[in-house]
Amino acid sequence: MTHALIGLGSNLGDRSAQLDEVILRICGNPQIRWVAQSSYHQTRAIGGPSGQEAFLNAALRIETTLGPEALLAWTQHVEREMGRERLVRWGPRRIDIDVLLLGSHVIRSHELEIPHPRMTYRRFVLEPAAEIAGEMKHEPSGWTVAELLQHLRKSPNYLAVFGPPGLLVSRVAKRAAASCGARVLSDSIDLTHDPTAIWLPIDCRSDWNESQLEFLRRRSELQKAMLEDIKRDANSLVVSDFWTKETEALARARMSTKELEYFVEQSDHVVDTLAAPRLRVLIDAPVERLVEGLKAEGFDLADEEIRRLESYHQQLRDLANAPLQGPLLQVFGGDCEAAHTEIIAAVAAMSVM
Repeated sequence: MTHALIGLGSNLGDRSAQLDEVILRICGNPQIRWVAQSSYHQTRAIGGPSGQEAFLNAALRIETTLGPEALLAWTQHVEREMGRERLVRWGPRRIDIDVLLLGSHVIRSHELEIPHPRMTYRRFVLEPAAEIAGEMKHEPSGWTVAELLQHLRKSPNYLAVFGPPGLLVSRVAKRAAASCGARVLSDSIDLTHDPTAIWLPIDCRSDWNESQLEFLRRRSELQKAMLEDIKRDANSLVVSDFWTKETEALARARMSTKELEYFVEQSDHVVDTLAAPRLRVLIDAPVERLVEGLKAEGFDLADEEIRRLESYHQQLRDLANAPLQGPLLQVFGGDCEAAHTEIIAAVAAMSVM
């Protein structure tokens, strides 16, 4: 049997009784065995319509012989039996069931995502989960549930918003910061503002390696100053419009193996001195959308330039999703309004308990 972790919530009716009932119904399946359940945690509602009642949240640990799709189907069946209606995103609900973890399964499809894509930064999920499953591993991040919660509690109150050029990342970061009452940490020559840095061939800039390392050092100094400010005011929030690993992604898209080894070694000396952001937010979209965005900014790209953009885009995705980098929120489609909504909800979810 495989261990699974399930998140539960309710903010309509008799919340405690409904959580009791949903646990009984989930474990009524003969292919499921109850292992442990957390205490009930009251939290305010985040996202969705205003004026919602507070939630009771809990976590349930089970063993099961059900596969991912079958477990999802069973939990959705239980939701329907208990009167769950999916009318408004993040709206009030009698019962909410999320499959958070299922052994070492990592699934990303339109119908199902395991692990749950937002569990790594939601305090109302991690607090009850850590009570009963602290040692369970969140495979994509490489961290356990307990380590994710510790990061949420101890990391600087800092979000890094980043993405490939053509998606107005800086605008998204600044708007989110304004909505959250946060300070913006902006780099005026971010790739979003100087996209030609991606395509210039190395022989056009003989000092490209050193110039990029200097670029990275300047960003690190900006972050160090920001972290000192956060130490002086624990309630302050900072949103940056860059992530330091972007520079490595650019190098991986341009350099030969020998050059890359030197660059990564030197850049790691800088990056390893910095505290990881509490949350990284990758604004992403298909390459075709990036090209459209750059054309709108006055950059008409040749085929070779598009190929280099594709390489950089893939390297950035790979590095963002690499283990041990910290929690990641990915916002797909290049929709600034959707990105703003997701970031505001994520900021609330990191703090609410």
